[in-house]
Amino acid sequence: VRLAIARNGALAQAARAQRIQQFMLNLFDGGDSSAGPADTLPAVTLVDRGVQQARALDREPAVQAELYQTLGNIYQKLGKLERADALLSLALQRRRAIFGSEHSEVAESLVALGALRVDQAHLADAEKLVREGLAMSRRTLKTGDPALAHAQTALGRVQEHRGDYAQAVATLEEAV
Repeated sequence: VRLAIARNGALAQAARAQRIQQFMLNLFDGGDSSAGPADTLPAVTLVDRGVQQARALDREPAVQAELYQTLGNIYQKLGKLERADALLSLALQRRRAIFGSEHSEVAESLVALGALRVDQAHLADAEKLVREGLAMSRRTLKTGDPALAHAQTALGRVQEHRGDYAQAVATLEEAV
């Protein structure tokens, strides 16, 4: 029974990865002939196109949530913080609906939203979200998981921006 459950989980994860790979290929393929070739489109236009495609994946909520998370992170890197906020909040909402309130993917979304709050200069909210995500990661992930180090690094970044340099150094050293 355990082998069957593990096999089914692995197959589901493989199908999800394949779906996301296909999504990314379609995104950069430029499937819309009226939009022009993908190599002449600005990055924001490509991400906008990706968001439109992700919205059509209601029948695959886990894939949709992961794409919202990824596209939100890209918007954040591009400086489109309002768009990033909308997608990262939506990813968190979807992941909570799919996985419940205690899951590593929910923790990942909390940390990502907290990191965005740093860029938005909402440091109190950033710290709350990142700490919640880090605590959940500690409960749901094995020691040594890279997601733990990522969450801890995000907390160190929050502490740095708050001016608590000694605590930030300690947190970042622990992450390393």
